[in-house]
Amino acid sequence: SVTAKVVEKTDIPLSEIRLINGSGLGEENKLSPRAVVSMLLAIQRHLRPQGLSISDVMPVFGQDVGTLIYRELPNQSALKTGTLAAVSSLGGMFPTRDRGPVWFSIQNRGANVELLRAQQDALLLTLMQHWGPASAPEILQPKVILGQEPYQLGDPKRNLPFEGSL
Repeated sequence: SVTAKVVEKTDIPLSEIRLINGSGLGEENKLSPRAVVSMLLAIQRHLRPQGLSISDVMPVFGQDVGTLIYRELPNQSALKTGTLAAVSSLGGMFPTRDRGPVWFSIQNRGANVELLRAQQDALLLTLMQHWGPASAPEILQPKVILGQEPYQLGDPKRNLPFEGSL
């Protein structure tokens, strides 16, 4: 099962993980903040031998948009968002001068998801200001830049006509 694989790769106690489906949608899926950070670090360890980092597989604030649009977060943060009706979560890494890369997970619950997001943003900006802004270390800088060679989306040379029958 996915849960068993996560426990094996991260050494997270089984009591901190409950994965019911692969989408993450649904209140039955639960991860402790420690489990989220452990999973992010495991992803980073897995990517490193290929010369990649978490910043290559997750949105980077100040570079990518999507779920990060309209947010106020530390620049060069690699982030994963998650939202349900009354839950908002944010996990990832942001670079600091005094502490180096800070790995974190915030999970909060309430009726106003926009307020929850604003509180997450304010907390991270406060920590970044306290520890000092910094550029991400080389190991955590993205190597994959969508829209630049060889990662062009919509390349017409990749579009092939369908020659089969339905």
